Amino acid sequence: MTEATANYDRGEAGSIAEQLDAVYEELIARIDGMDINGKLLDIPGVPTDAALQDMQDGVNLFRPLEEDVVTISVTKSDGSTAMKHVKLGDSIEKLEKLIEDSKMKLTRLTKELTEVNEEIDNTLDAYNKATKTVGDAYQKRIMMYQSDVQAFHKWTIDEIAKARKEDKAYGVEANRKLQEFAASLIA
Repeated sequence: MTEATANYDRGEAGSIAEQLDAVYEELIARIDGMDINGKLLDIPGVPTDAALQDMQDGVNLFRPLEEDVVTISVTKSDGSTAMKHVKLGDSIEKLEKLIEDSKMKLTRLTKELTEVNEEIDNTLDAYNKATKTVGDAYQKRIMMYQSDVQAFHKWTIDEIAKARKEDKAYGVEANRKLQEFAASLIA
């Protein structure tokens, strides 16, 4: 800014518009922390090119995520905690292995469950077949016993009818003999 104002003071400046443009450009450059030539000014609180490069190198925003290191708190077996630096890539690998192991375990358990379900189904089928076989045999016996009971009932009725017939015939014969006996006593 001194050069622009010095030119004005010496009367070497051109038109007022040129003078104002030069002052304006210098002000904008200073706001951005640079001199009129575009070089960084050494102003407190404004980082230099070297400081910016050091920050970039320290952060290194372009390295792979797997190379980042995080600090975690780990609980020891005695109950105390310790800070541990862990590479994110190692944690990701461990997580992927844990997921793969879990998938394999789930697959194995699903297979075992399927086998157990098949055993249960086979056992139920065998039980149902055995129950049906026993039930069928039981039904045949019941029908056989019913047939026997009906046959016995018919035989009993026939025997009773036959006995009645015989009793009636015996009664008629006994009455005839009694009448003959009574008639022989009277005669």
